[in-house]
Formats: sequence, structure tokens, C-alpha cells
Amino acid sequence: MNISTQKKGSKRKKPGFTRQQSLKSKLKPKWRRPRGLHSKLRLRKKGHSKVPKIGYGSPKEGLSPEFETTIIYNLKDLENINPKSQAVLIAGSVGKKKKIELLKKIKTLKINVLNVKDIDSFLKKVEEDILKRKESKLKTEEKKKKAKQEAEKKAKEKKKEEKKEKPEEDKTEEEKKEEEKAKEKEKRKVFEKKVTKEGVR
Repeated sequence: MNISTQKKGSKRKKPGFTRQQSLKSKLKPKWRRPRGLHSKLRLRKKGHSKVPKIGYGSPKEGLSPEFETTIIYNLKDLENINPKSQAVLIAGSVGKKKKIELLKKIKTLKINVLNVKDIDSFLKKVEEDILKRKESKLKTEEKKKKAKQEAEKKAKEKKKEEKKEKPEEDKTEEEKKEEEKAKEKEKRKVFEKKVTKEGVR
């Protein structure tokens, strides 16, 4: 049974809800909940007019009156769908990647999608967005690499300058020891040369 026909049937059965004692007094007939302590309408006594209840409500309206709507989460849910009588709603919790896969499958099966107007344009838009994101990611990575290289270069240059400008007092103990050893070696060489010359004479 169609939703629109169901709704029409329920509207026929629905009584007119009027305010208590609206016929006797000058009150408007628009419905107001009875609040009186001894009100027979509030107590739902027999012989009094009807009170609005949830049972009088009309059936819930779907997005499509022609098709039966079913919410979809993955590709497995598409297996039991009849494209002639059922229409599909892709769940809001589904991500972009999975949504693309679902729409491609729906397109091949020729099923109606209620929350996507044009499948082709949507797929195009999503693919363009993905490409843009990838390009921006690559650009940011390149910028980071360049910045890192520049920082390393600057650090090396700074070290070189510090070494040149470093006075003898700022030198470490290891550097001082190495310098002393080198001086001792030079002295030994000079002494050995002198000894050899005296021996030759």
C-alpha cells in the first residue's frame, strides 16, 4: 500500500479535537489540554469528546511516495534490493571512499538513490576534490623538505663561523690536548733532524 493512500485513510478516521466547554462558553474551539482537577475529559471518561493520542498520527512520510526506502551502509546491503519497488538512502556515517564504491554499484544495478540527485556529477566532484587534496598535500610536503634543507644549511654555516671565531679559551680540553700533542710531535721532529745533522758532521 502506498504512503499517500495510507495517509488519506488515516485522515478520514481522525476526529475533530475541540477544547473542553468551547460550545458553552466564548472559548475558541482550538484544542487545549484539559488541566482541571475534576475534568472528565482529562480523566478520559465515557461519553466525552476524544483526546489526541499517538495512535491518531498519520504514517511516517518517506522521501519517495512511490518506493519503499531502505538505508544502506555497505555493498552487502545492495544484494537484497529490488530496483522496481525499493529506493536507496546512503547512510550519513558512510565515508567518501565507500560512498563512491556504493554509487558505482548502484549505477550498474539501476537503483534509485534518494539522497544523491545526479550520480555522475557527484562522482566527478568527489574525484576533483580528491585530486586537489593530493596536490595540496604534495605541495606542503615539498615546502617542508625545502625548509628543512635550508635550516640544515644555515646550521652548518653557523658551525663553521663559530669554529673560525672561537678563541683559545673557549676550546675544549680534548682540542687543547690534541694541539699539545701536535706541538710535541713537531718538537721531536726538529730535535731528530738536529741530531742527524750532528752525526753526519
